[in-house]
This record gives sequence, structure tokens and C-alpha cells, in this order.
Amino acid sequence: MGECIPMMLGFLKTRRIIQEWINPGEEERIRRQTIRYMYRELALIILFICIALFSWKLSIESLLMIVIGIYLVSLFYRFYYTRQKYMSLLLQFEGFLVNVRNVYQNTGMVEEALQESIWESDEEIASHMQKLFMALDLEDNEELQRYKEGISFPYILTFYILCKTCITYGDSYIMGKSAFLSNMNHLKEEIHNEVLRRKRMNHVFSGLLFVTVFPIFFMEGIRIWSIGNLPELIKYYDGGYGLIIKCIMCIATVMVFRLIQYLIEPKELVKRPHIHLEKLCNIPRIKQFLLESIHRREDKWKKVYHKLVSISSSYSVTQFLFLKISFAVFSCMITSIVMIIMNLRERKVSLITTSLLFHEQEVAVATSDLNYLLIFLCIILITLFAYFIPDIQLIVKLACGSRDVEDELMRLQAVLIMLTPIKRMTVETLLEWLAYASEIFLPVILECNDCFLQDNEKALDTLYQSCNNDSFRHLVKNLEVSDRIGIYPAFEEVPSDYTYNIEKRKQDNEIRTDNQGAIGKFIAFLPMAILIGGYLIIPFILESISQFMTYIGQMQGL
Repeated sequence: MGECIPMMLGFLKTRRIIQEWINPGEEERIRRQTIRYMYRELALIILFICIALFSWKLSIESLLMIVIGIYLVSLFYRFYYTRQKYMSLLLQFEGFLVNVRNVYQNTGMVEEALQESIWESDEEIASHMQKLFMALDLEDNEELQRYKEGISFPYILTFYILCKTCITYGDSYIMGKSAFLSNMNHLKEEIHNEVLRRKRMNHVFSGLLFVTVFPIFFMEGIRIWSIGNLPELIKYYDGGYGLIIKCIMCIATVMVFRLIQYLIEPKELVKRPHIHLEKLCNIPRIKQFLLESIHRREDKWKKVYHKLVSISSSYSVTQFLFLKISFAVFSCMITSIVMIIMNLRERKVSLITTSLLFHEQEVAVATSDLNYLLIFLCIILITLFAYFIPDIQLIVKLACGSRDVEDELMRLQAVLIMLTPIKRMTVETLLEWLAYASEIFLPVILECNDCFLQDNEKALDTLYQSCNNDSFRHLVKNLEVSDRIGIYPAFEEVPSDYTYNIEKRKQDNEIRTDNQGAIGKFIAFLPMAILIGGYLIIPFILESISQFMTYIGQMQGL
């Protein structure tokens, strides 16, 4: 009982974090929303269990399939709920920016524009903006970092930096236009493009998750119908073949389900705390083993760290390694259990059907030895594959196009548009504000800041060499030449680049959505192909060939 309490607390904390991400407001509202979320999730799980018990015969494998199904239902509801709320926040934030712009044009005061717009906004975005308004007075770096980590989406961070710089240095005007208002218009356009992209993505992927999951419910119906028409097929459906196909079907369904989710949403919208995983990784012996393994191949794990950061993953490097090892160990155990059950079922079925019996003892022994060798090879191959599953997920997420790097670069450009026209602006001050606006590039910028006073040229050169992103390197080059030609002339092309990036993103969104939709539609039908081909057609073909060979043998014996 004592072990169940921490698990329940972790379960509740995960659901609560989702509500805090949506509405970081009063405690009572968060508690009510968390309870409502859990009731809906529980209702969906109960509905799934009822459908599963109606569709499947009660057995060990059906119970395991129900457990996997509960996991998928919980995963789907969290995925659908967070995406729906994220879209709502984007739309509310877009309207909030319109209100701020109108008030700022009349008053010229950022604080007053924020306060009046908060009063007129919906409760969810108002709670985020109230938190932003309070954070404008923060000066401590640790407090700023904590605020940045709690921000729900990157557009709020961009808006925070714009407000902070405008309050600190005042608005700057380029050709009679307010830099603050120009950046607000660009930010609003970015949000509008993101809303359109998400609407198009929802349309392209509508129904694909259902197409992925529903074939698994027809397995028991196909089994009953097939055995009813041809009783000899019982050796396939109730033997080792049927068990293997069910396992393949479950694995394929989970993998395709997750792949489609990655195509729709490559990054985690809500970073969940991995409480139990963190506790396991902090066990002294396990922690020592993980750290030693990482230090032995430090270059490799540095690359993994940069990949995790680039997709805004909630896993640390040690947790990622522990996850790989855990996948391998559990898959080895589960595969061994499945193979043992498969052999037991084969022996049971062979007593019922005489078609699987061999007349010669030597052939039986040789076949048995070959089966054990194949089983051993399958366990090794599946274990190795499971070890690399987290790496495959990471590669897929990167390939699906997480745009955090692009978002951060555009945020840095917005900061530069605000600051570079200001007189007496220095490179050191620019680096400090770029650090405020950074998450992915934050470590290298902080390292540059530490060395800048000692040797500014060397610090900027190190910053250039430590990052392989061409757009970021271009900004660093501008910082290097600003000492010779001045800060504003060095960054004179940034506003046009910013506008170009927004227009380019519109086209990229359309192309990327179409490509991802084509991939999603292709892989969504994989479970159905396994069901029809592997579970329905192949047993009939194998049994037909077996009966045909038996008939030929009988004819030759005459």
C-alpha cells in the first residue's frame, strides 16, 4: 500500500501540471480542472474496457492488450486535450496582442496597455499575462530562468522580452515607425500562421489515429469466423503463430500511434516530470554506472544532449540512457515470457491436431533444436531493437521538424530590432539580452558573456565556433563587425530578414504539412495490413498448402 501512494501522487501531479500549464491562476480553479480532467479520462478508459471485453475473449493476452489500450487511451486524451487548449491559448493571445496594440497607440505606456488588456481578456490568457506583468520587475537571473521555464509557449517569452526592453530603454523609432509596435505586428502574424498550420494539420490527420487503433478490435471476430469455417486453423490462431501475430499487432499499433503523434506534434507541449525515473537514476550505484557510461563516450552523449535540447525534451541525458537500458531489460523479459507461452501453446495445440506431429523422432529433435535456436536469436534481436527505441524516437522527432530553433532565432531577431537603434548600445548589453531570450543557445551565450570582458574578439570567435547553425553564426558575425561600423549598421538587414522568415515559414508550413500528412496516411494502415494479411489471409494459405501437400503425399502412396 505504501508503494502505491507515491505512484498515485505522481499520477495526480502529472494531471495537475497540465492544468497549471493552461491556467497558472488560483489554486481552487486548478484543483477543479484537474478533477474534471481525471473524470473525463476515467470515463474514456471505462468505455474502452467495456468495448474490449465485448470484442475479445478473456485470456492472458487479452488482459495485456487491455493494459496497452488503457495506456493509449490515456495518451490520446492528454494529446488531444493539450493540443486543443494550446490552440485556444494561441487564439486568446492573438486577441490580447490586438488589445495591447490599440491601448499602446493611445497611451504610449506598456504597463498601462498590459493592465487594461488583462482586464478585457479571457481568464486563461489573463492569468498568463498577469504572471508576465509581475515578472517584468524581476532582475535576478535565477528568478528569470524559473519564469522562462514556466512559460507555456515561446510566443509569450518573445512578448515578455519586447515589453521588458521597451520599459527598460524606451521605444525606438525607425523611419517614424515604432519598433515595439512593428515587432508586435510580426509576433501577431507568427501566431496567426501557427494557428492556420495547426488547423490544416488537424484536417490532414483527422481520423488517422482511429484508423490505427480500430483493427485490433476485430482480431477475436476473425479468429472465431476462421475456425468456424475451417476447424484445422485452430493450430494457427490458438498456437504460437496467433500469439506472435497478436504481439506484432500490439507493437505495430503502439509504434504507429506514437509516430503519428510525433508527425502532428514533434515536441512535448507540457513537460511532464519523470518522478519515478528520476528517483531510480539517483540511486547511488545506478547513478555511478550511468555517469561512468556517459564519461566513457562523452562526445556521443554531448550530441545526444544537444538533440534533446533542440526538441525541448523533458529527459536529461542520464534519464535517457537509463530509459534505453530499461527498454532492453524489459523487452528481453517480456520476449522470453512470450516465447515460453508460445512453446506451451504449440505443444497443447499439437495434441489436438495431428497435422503438426512428425513420424520420425530424429526430425522432431532436429526441429526442436532449430526452434530453440530461433527463439534465442529472436530474444537477442528484439532486445537490441528495444535498446535503440529511444534513439529512434529522438531521430523521428528531429525529422518531424521541431521548430524550436527557428522560433528562438526569430525571437533573437525581434530583440535585436528593439535594441540596435538605441544610442550608446553596446555588444555586451546585447549579449545579456540575447541570453534572456535564449533557451537552446543559452549555454554558449553565457560562456561568451563570461569571457567577453577579458577578450571580446576571442569570446565572439568561440561563440561562432561552438554553434553550427548558419543563421545564428550570421548574427555572431554581425556582433563582431559592430565594433568597426557601429551596432545599428551591422544589424540593418535584421528587420528585412525577420519579415522574410515569416513569409518563408508560411510556405514551409504548407509543404511540411502535406509531406507529414502523406507519411501519416501511409503508416496509419500498417496495423490493418497486418490484420488482413497476417491474421486473416496467411493462415488460410498455409493450411491450403498443407492440405495440398498431404493430398499429394497420399496420391504418391497409392
